[in-house]
Amino acid sequence: PDARSGAYEHLWSLAVEEQFYLVWPLVMGAVMMLFGLGRRTLLAGAIAGAAASVGLSFLLFDESWASQARIYLGTDTRAIALLIGIIAALVLPPARFTGWTLSGVRGGLVELAGVVGLVGTLGLLVGFSQEQALLYQGGLAIIAVVAGLLVIAAAHPGTSVARLLSLAPVIWIGARSYGIYLWHLPVITLLAPEHGVALSAGWLSLLHVVVTVTIAALSYRFIEMPIRTKGFRRAFARARA
Repeated sequence: PDARSGAYEHLWSLAVEEQFYLVWPLVMGAVMMLFGLGRRTLLAGAIAGAAASVGLSFLLFDESWASQARIYLGTDTRAIALLIGIIAALVLPPARFTGWTLSGVRGGLVELAGVVGLVGTLGLLVGFSQEQALLYQGGLAIIAVVAGLLVIAAAHPGTSVARLLSLAPVIWIGARSYGIYLWHLPVITLLAPEHGVALSAGWLSLLHVVVTVTIAALSYRFIEMPIRTKGFRRAFARARA
């Protein structure tokens, strides 16, 4: 990401999501019109798209900052994460998957997916950095697959991962995670040594976490929830008055 964009550089990911929401329905509609509605056809297209996304990353990579930024920020090169989710949904339709009885080999595989997904996600979070060449040469695909395994296991209410993620503190954080993501970089950018915040690295990180979570909680309570329950006009009618 371009450091010059400062507190707003992380919003690129929201742009990728919005582009996907606009493009994927059109692609799916075109496939339905040209080839007929079929899960196998859509699955084949999603797999081909995922492979193309990974291949493009390899094709574009070199050691330059421009190349790495192109791969990291590109809708086409980051489509792998969204396509992994599509593949998972097509292979394991949620309405059917959540009704599975988790016993025997099938149950063991789903539990294993959860363990690999959870441990792998935490490990990759610590082990990968934006400076590593591997991240741009298949690393983003590895992250997408591991996260996909975690989502699959979490989608079934009977798994250990689902029970872990159903704990009250985790639910609380999850409900506010969108706000945490939106606010964390502005907080980090503003509360920095160059702006007069003279703290050690550990205390500065703690300050970032506390301020980010506090702002996200307030945003959730006074902005997000009113909009969800009342809509934009009714949510801010009192403020306008």
